[in-house]
Amino acid sequence: MRKPKYRNTIFIRFILSYTILSVVLIGLIGGYLYTQANRLMEEEIGRDNQNRLNAAQNYMEQTLLKKYEDNLQKKAISSWVIQNNYNLNFLLSNGWIGNTSRIASFRQDLEFFKFQNEGATNVTVYFPQENYVIDSNNFYMDTENSEDAAFILKLNELNPKVWVNRTKIDGTETMTYAIKLPFETPGISPKGYFFIDVDMEYLKRSAAQMLLSSPQDKLYIFDSSGGLILNTGGENEKITELLTNAIHSGTSSQKMTDDTLGKVILSHLDQSKSVHGWTFAMYRPMNSFVLSSEKLKTSIFVSCIVVILFGLLISYVFSKQLYIPVKRLVHHIKSLYPSSTAHSGINEYT
Repeated sequence: MRKPKYRNTIFIRFILSYTILSVVLIGLIGGYLYTQANRLMEEEIGRDNQNRLNAAQNYMEQTLLKKYEDNLQKKAISSWVIQNNYNLNFLLSNGWIGNTSRIASFRQDLEFFKFQNEGATNVTVYFPQENYVIDSNNFYMDTENSEDAAFILKLNELNPKVWVNRTKIDGTETMTYAIKLPFETPGISPKGYFFIDVDMEYLKRSAAQMLLSSPQDKLYIFDSSGGLILNTGGENEKITELLTNAIHSGTSSQKMTDDTLGKVILSHLDQSKSVHGWTFAMYRPMNSFVLSSEKLKTSIFVSCIVVILFGLLISYVFSKQLYIPVKRLVHHIKSLYPSSTAHSGINEYT
């Protein structure tokens, strides 16, 4: 009997009505603010991704790779103009027979040049007229004996001063940059080719250390034809497919939910912004970092809980202030009339 009577108490109804009203109002306001915080977080991540991609592009093209380009070109220019009998200049016009001392000296020069360029794995000069090769490690009297023979024999088909991603015969991946010799002399058929190999793993580590804030963040670089040049954190076919679709969509930044990867933000820079025509793209999981908007969402949630508890307290106070005077009035009215038979399951006002 007590339980139904307790439920039918007007005092409890007052408290519940005020509480429900406060929960509904706070829920509507809190839901709106939470949605806005999500939108702000996505926009913040998108802007941060664009800034990181711009930094990645500048670092890779204008700092890291540019260093090798400038050093190789300066080496070619200085070797050509310094003096007529300089080793490289001499060998471009003469064969190796009878000039082994020059070749040994030039090979040591290439070895020293490789050590000067951190990340470089090899520096090579190809002399097509006499069909021999000198690199920082060896001298090959016949180009066919070189480990890079397949690549070297196709140098005349490649555009000069373009970075090429290739896999060497030992399985290592490198980025190769080649120039023609004599350098910057249009109208003259090349007497040689000068190229430098840079370790791909070194480039990946450098990019990851400089640009990525979390191990889950991944930077991908695609060439003008859509082929993958470089990626950090290991290649993932699913991520590659998502980024390729995002690039083709034309949207610079978008959020999506994947069954295996969860909520992620995909961003990219248009290839027109790249010196080499490359597309820089970034994959970032939503849960890989904490931004100010994420803190705002937590603050909104905590604030709503606090306000609801405060609303419950206010509901109790309002209900008590309304209930007690009315209850006294009802008792006073009852005292003026004969008492009637009490009915079970009804409240005191009834």
